[in-house]
Amino acid sequence: MVKNIAVLPVILLAALISLGAKSEDLNKNKKASTSISSTAPAKKTETEQVSQEAGPIMENILIAMKEQKYETYIRYFNATMRAAYTKKVFNKNNKFLRSRLGTYSYSSAQLRKIEKMNQHYILFYHAVFSRVPAPVIIRLTLERVDKKLQVALLSFNSPELQEPAPKKKWWWPFSWFS
Repeated sequence: MVKNIAVLPVILLAALISLGAKSEDLNKNKKASTSISSTAPAKKTETEQVSQEAGPIMENILIAMKEQKYETYIRYFNATMRAAYTKKVFNKNNKFLRSRLGTYSYSSAQLRKIEKMNQHYILFYHAVFSRVPAPVIIRLTLERVDKKLQVALLSFNSPELQEPAPKKKWWWPFSWFS
């Protein structure tokens, strides 16, 4: 038994040395191939390009909410969103969000995730608001229209935005006591 335990580390060490030698051979081959392709300029991936363009759009929307500027708020909305999101709807939603979340803290929005679904890009941001302890999750759905990104959907998610549960009525015979 003691001999088997002493042999195990030796076998593991030999395997690691063997793998290290093989990976060095692979690395030599990789270095040769990458030096040829390194002359081509690196292109940004599609998601990197979208996330770079979306940052100012998200910041514009949040600052417009804070400053209560409707025209600035809808600047990047697509035609459907503009038609549905009237000034009256903006005022109502902004009042509700301010009452539950407070106001946006400038430059606090951070991109956490980006997904592509058909022609839409779905970006998830975390942003800090004055009345809530945890960051608010903002889902910004964008689409390309005439080579420009436009907002197709915007939503906010936070426990503070959930409606309180309705009070349960006791059923008879306990309803006499309520």
